Amino acid sequence: MSSSIDYHNVDNNKVDPKSLTLSELKALQTPGYLWTQYINYNLAILITWLCLRIKVSAKWLTVSVLVPVVMGTGGLFLISFPGNLILFWIAIQLAYTIDCADGSLARATNTASPQGAYLDEMMDCCSLMIIGVGCIFFVYQRFEMNPYVTWSCVAFFSTRALGYAAIFLQGRFKLQERRPPKKLISKILGLCIDTGLWWFILPLLMLTSLCWIPLTLISILQAGNVARHITRFFRQCGSPY
Repeated sequence: MSSSIDYHNVDNNKVDPKSLTLSELKALQTPGYLWTQYINYNLAILITWLCLRIKVSAKWLTVSVLVPVVMGTGGLFLISFPGNLILFWIAIQLAYTIDCADGSLARATNTASPQGAYLDEMMDCCSLMIIGVGCIFFVYQRFEMNPYVTWSCVAFFSTRALGYAAIFLQGRFKLQERRPPKKLISKILGLCIDTGLWWFILPLLMLTSLCWIPLTLISILQAGNVARHITRFFRQCGSPY
């Protein structure tokens, strides 16, 4: 296929979405952090390719993310250890990969819209809330009310939720996104707050009571990321005072 195809408006080029190759579907994905870019996105294009052939819409794919989220989080309390963490790990990986696939599916079928983007943001918030509440109660029970583990888990999900809210407001106010400089330290910090990486590691951390150490450190980095978004908001919109 010609490299001059406008991947963000496939229908206008009269291209059958089913004929798009995996490499062309990958071109529809937006930039992500290192782990998400090279791991989850490569798995997501397979889901996009499959959905194009079984005619699943992008909105249905977006909503379907709640299925593995509910199953995996519920399994933490319904299945004995360590099977519960294995199920949770698989389910959360599937959910995040689906979340990475729905946007490229919408662009491939020329159905991307503000309503779809809003639905995706709402599903992200619902998923985070379900996973966060489930994990906090799980570690609370598993580690016999260890305050370090419990509060580090609370901090982890609270700062991540604030990060989602900051990105949501940035989109609503149409603030200009600045690309981070291509420096090693920026890539390392990006990797540290990468959702894909932490959804991969989180179930493994829940095996040990020492998980409060990395959870606390990443919470600090996530809080710094929220502060960066807030600072950008006031710089572009102006201080209300």
